[in-house]
Amino acid sequence: MQITLFKYCQEQQRELNEFPIRLAWAEAPPQLGQAVGMGHQRRWQVVQVHSFTPETEGAISAVHLALIALPDDGSDQADWDCWRYRHLVPQENIYVHLEDIGLPELGIGFNCLNQPPLVGQQLFAAEATGEGTKLRPRMRPWQIERYDSYQPSQEGCPYTAVHLSWCRALSHELVTA
Repeated sequence: MQITLFKYCQEQQRELNEFPIRLAWAEAPPQLGQAVGMGHQRRWQVVQVHSFTPETEGAISAVHLALIALPDDGSDQADWDCWRYRHLVPQENIYVHLEDIGLPELGIGFNCLNQPPLVGQQLFAAEATGEGTKLRPRMRPWQIERYDSYQPSQEGCPYTAVHLSWCRALSHELVTA
């Protein structure tokens, strides 16, 4: 089993009703030119693929980052977000929180400090406070039980690693605010 993460080359092209990033379970890596839906009627296409291999053998044989663009997009690679801002976050990695193989992800995030996930850490989300754009953390009933790390399999990857965090549900009494 493999995982593909579909991410926009240029986030500003995304419409509000489209997923910011999408995970797909697959048996093979995505193909250049492959059509991709991101939760709305528009179709995107894969324009670049970066593969990540596991540090240790596990159930997930590879993770692929598929950068996507609109079919008629003629933007230069230097203008893509992952390359344009690379100098600001040279150690950025990707976290994927999962419950089990084949199930939807619990969350996908980015870490700018190249730190692995913390085993035992409870997941949280941000919720609006009603004060403009101010957000507050909200604890979620999931805890990281273990994680698997994946490293880029080729030079010139926009991220330093992908970490798959395997999570377990907490009983309602253990969830703290």
